[in-house]
Amino acid sequence: TPNPAVAVLIPPPRRHHRRLLRGPRRRSPPATSRWRITSHVPRAQFLTFFGLWNRCIAELLTRYHQKEQIGLYHCLDYHGALAPVYIEQRGFPPIPTAVTLHNAGYQGALLSTLTDNEWELVCKTLGLLGARSLCGYEGDFNMLHAVVQFIVRNQAGEGISAVSHCYARHLQRTEPLLRGIQIRSHPNPMAEAERPKIPGGAGSLIPHKAACKARVQAELGLVLDPDAPLFAFVGRWTYEKGIDLIADVATWILTTNPSAQLIIVGPIGDEAGQYAAARLRMACSIPGIETRLFVRTEFFRVSAAMRFATDFCLCASWRSQTGAAGRGRMSGGGCVVGGWWLGAGCW
Repeated sequence: TPNPAVAVLIPPPRRHHRRLLRGPRRRSPPATSRWRITSHVPRAQFLTFFGLWNRCIAELLTRYHQKEQIGLYHCLDYHGALAPVYIEQRGFPPIPTAVTLHNAGYQGALLSTLTDNEWELVCKTLGLLGARSLCGYEGDFNMLHAVVQFIVRNQAGEGISAVSHCYARHLQRTEPLLRGIQIRSHPNPMAEAERPKIPGGAGSLIPHKAACKARVQAELGLVLDPDAPLFAFVGRWTYEKGIDLIADVATWILTTNPSAQLIIVGPIGDEAGQYAAARLRMACSIPGIETRLFVRTEFFRVSAAMRFATDFCLCASWRSQTGAAGRGRMSGGGCVVGGWWLGAGCW
């Protein structure tokens, strides 16, 4: 049971939240994912959820740190970025924090320049004193900025890593928030024990891929064709992942290559995902394509057979590194189409 003196539930939006529910007034969001991340979520709902989430993290960290059961807080992207700040404000000593950036284009921002009154409402909603000085970046509320500055203040800037060497360099060049900040990198976040094993060793890769392809084609209702080149995309359907590009070329791939097959699965994440879903729904109704195209707009479990069955992994990311699904396909013997320059070459 959480301590009621610390982990206080944040009340639902009331009258003083109404101004936070309105969209940006002064400018339209640029067409980048950093500004799209909360465009479909009401502001008060966003602040209420992450305020409660981070207070719960801070409460657990404080309890276990006092019992000397933990010595490090591993923060993934912006989602838990306010927890160290809550701990500081309660007067407890800072807990060493490590941040791993999987996708730094998502920073937990409110997408507009806030006025003095709106900053007061942000402080009330989060229950966080001095939210403007802690979380303010370029006039906007920014959760990732809070944890970056925490690390700069308390750890001399040590403790921020990206998921590949290339992505670390890319962030320092392209993200203003991270310029001048030392960003290290994980050389290979996939443990050797987690890599799919080939029955019979590397010499049996080709027959094993053929058997897996037949199994996947049967499971997904695709035409059983051992010679069909199988393309796949597994990931969030967002602009940053290039899902709009994949949707634009899907019909072309299948019509110009009569034997090609295409698997596109993952949850819709933004307007680009909605666009792709509409285009691919139409493609699924085209005669001759419907038996060579498998589409699911939801979280999809990738089986070991599917990893080996894939011939080409579509990584058409606009600006993000190749994800875990792409790495899994590469380790299953698939080739990468796009996305190599930000991470695939480092796995």
